[in-house]
Amino acid sequence: MICKNCNSENTQKISLIYEKGTNNISTNSKTVGVGIGTGVVVGSVSTNTSGKSQSLLAEKVSPPKKNSYLLAFFIITIGLIFLVNINELDTKGSIFGLIAILLVGFAIKIIKVTYKYNSITFPKKYMEWTKSWHCNKCGYIYME
Repeated sequence: MICKNCNSENTQKISLIYEKGTNNISTNSKTVGVGIGTGVVVGSVSTNTSGKSQSLLAEKVSPPKKNSYLLAFFIITIGLIFLVNINELDTKGSIFGLIAILLVGFAIKIIKVTYKYNSITFPKKYMEWTKSWHCNKCGYIYME
């Protein structure tokens, strides 16, 4: 593939750059110790570490991500807490009810927007990502 910006042949698919520049890390270690004082004490500790190491270029060309429904469910939970507490104070019950209705309505809007993005926009962006190239000479990113 030839770069559309500088005509260089030094190009790579961005999916390959992402894969080559991203590493999953998982380590385990054990430590054993002995202490002598008023008695002999033996102890051990085990630790597990996991994570991801990524080059700056791999981070730059990372694939699009789907949106999460977590915020909507958090807002619904808060709304349910207000609904449960409606009868706690008679004078403020209508305020709690109104807040609960507004929160649930807002959460439903978030769910609709998230669903639309994840089902319509995300697949298009992901397809564009799979067809994109990076020029290693000038840094230009383009689709085939």
